Amino acid sequence: MRTRESSRRQAYDLLRAIMNAAIEDELIDANPVHVKAASHAQASRERDLPPLPAPVLYRVADAMPERLRLGVLISGVLGLRSGEVRALQRRDFRLSGRLPTVTVVHDVKEAEGKA
Repeated sequence: MRTRESSRRQAYDLLRAIMNAAIEDELIDANPVHVKAASHAQASRERDLPPLPAPVLYRVADAMPERLRLGVLISGVLGLRSGEVRALQRRDFRLSGRLPTVTVVHDVKEAEGKA
């Protein structure tokens, strides 16, 4: 859905820019593109949810198919989104040193209409 909203905003911005150029070239008198708040992104749908207690998280992971268990645990512990977990690569993990780290650089987005 974010992709669709972003595309709409970009299309609106482009149309508005074209019409503003037409005004500067004196092809039209006024810009007819006036959609209230069309160029602003929709408010984030993120919610501040408390993390699952560890025993519940492990039960959820155990109920998942084996290929998804690690992703569920990483997501639950680190608070990552599904696309961020799916995009993780071996080089994103630094397990040596005093404090292990995971660096999220990329994410995966589903193609529209795909599950």
